[in-house]
Amino acid sequence: MMLCDAKWLALNLSEFKNEEISPLLNIGSSTKKFREIEQPHIYENVFKPLEKRGIKVIHADLKEADGVDISADIFDDAAMEKLKACKAKSIICTHMFEHIRDKEDLATRLMSLLPSDGLFFITVPNSYHQHDDPIDTMYRPTPDELAILFSGQNVMIKEVLVD
Repeated sequence: MMLCDAKWLALNLSEFKNEEISPLLNIGSSTKKFREIEQPHIYENVFKPLEKRGIKVIHADLKEADGVDISADIFDDAAMEKLKACKAKSIICTHMFEHIRDKEDLATRLMSLLPSDGLFFITVPNSYHQHDDPIDTMYRPTPDELAILFSGQNVMIKEVLVD
């Protein structure tokens, strides 16, 4: 997550009441070390303010590691059941779509984790170097191209962020 993403998330999350966003599921969270030490702007801008508000945050990632509450492959149906059991009211998913081949399936799976009035906060790189983790498809959509993956959803904000 880039600094501009973290600031954007902080601003937009602050617009909602606690009961509208908690519990919040952070998909593709990486580790506590990554969020707090390697890229401290993630913790300082996004998760520290949520903690102060009493928002329950569930960090989910493919890898099992310190700071990952649920280790799950979103493309595995059994893992999806673990994620659904969180009963998330909101989801954060940052810089994940460029690492996935089937973007439509990912979008569908993410939306299935939310209630009909749930909130979904997504960021993707618009212009960024290749960064394999484990792959990078070089998916760099415009806001309108990304919104197509979520047709039928109420898209509240679409913008290009500059770091």
